[in-house]
Amino acid sequence: MATIQISPWLERLRRRFSPRRMYLGSQGSRPLPGGESESITCIVARELCLFLEVDAGRIPEKKRQAFVEMSVRRAAPFPDPGFGVAWNGNHASVWYWSQARLLDLLGGQWPRRIKCVPEALHAGEPAEDAQQLLPLGTGFEGRVWRQHRLVASRWWGAQPSLSEWQAFQRGAGLPPGPLPEPEAAPLSSRPWNGNTRSRQLPLAGLDQHLSRIGLAAAGVFIVVLGAELGCMLRAGIDIYSARTAAQTLDEPLARILAAREHADALAAEIQELAPLRAPPPPTALLAEAARAMRGKDWQLKSWQQPVPDRVEVVLGMSRPDPEFLVSAWEASPLFRDVSTELSRQQNEITVRARVVAAAELAAAEVQPEPAS
Repeated sequence: MATIQISPWLERLRRRFSPRRMYLGSQGSRPLPGGESESITCIVARELCLFLEVDAGRIPEKKRQAFVEMSVRRAAPFPDPGFGVAWNGNHASVWYWSQARLLDLLGGQWPRRIKCVPEALHAGEPAEDAQQLLPLGTGFEGRVWRQHRLVASRWWGAQPSLSEWQAFQRGAGLPPGPLPEPEAAPLSSRPWNGNTRSRQLPLAGLDQHLSRIGLAAAGVFIVVLGAELGCMLRAGIDIYSARTAAQTLDEPLARILAAREHADALAAEIQELAPLRAPPPPTALLAEAARAMRGKDWQLKSWQQPVPDRVEVVLGMSRPDPEFLVSAWEASPLFRDVSTELSRQQNEITVRARVVAAAELAAAEVQPEPAS
């Protein structure tokens, strides 16, 4: 009996039904090794993505995906964000991009079956507590890991200087340190946050049982197909019976059922809107900043909000202390991603921070403390 080569056949079958892959950057797209099916997996270059960390600890598990989508829409400076997410417990590390920009890079025509994933999910490996500098397809990505959570990520077109890296560290709430050596981060076919792992099963010694294996597989297929057809037939009978019974209901009972369904739909909408509330007003933000810097000698030179979720404050201090300012503002429930920059004017320092979204405040049931 001739020997049948199974491994090449399985490999061809896998490629036939695996999606094609391509890398999409600001300079255009290029194909990647992958399958041959009609579907496409588009690896979105890190240079096209922005980063956001979302804490969903107080959100029910069934609503966390919607909560992340809402957080991305609020943070994105464009109206059509797409995103990829890596979950670690209740925390989500999110990379998001503009769908319109991807459409322009694809030539103005969106493929019918395409799935976009961020390059960052296919480069590098997760860590417990670490600072990483990864060379990607274009540029470099800096990462800060804290207790297996990716809390900060930033992209540079070229290897960052020491001052740029230390500014990134301060933005992540870390003291300034040396620039780490770049780590090799080849593009993987599977994301590092996936729960599945590919395994190669040993097939040697099974050639003599191929006919029996084929018959057994055919028998299992027939049994499964018969069970599925039986379930479909039973479901069809149940649907027909339900429709027949519904037609016999009198009009008052039908109105009661319709009203009940409408009330359930309204209740679901109310539950989705419950965590929302108005964003903190500028007066509350100013009061919270004053409370955070209580005990320090400072003077407000300038207060700006270029966008609703960002503040830029210029402070006059006899002895500017960037480490104190970052720690104090990060400890506040209203500010995140705090960074500082010493001004050219003597005894002046600029503080930049992201304002925590109102939905996050509602979920955490946080109320800003009044300044004393």
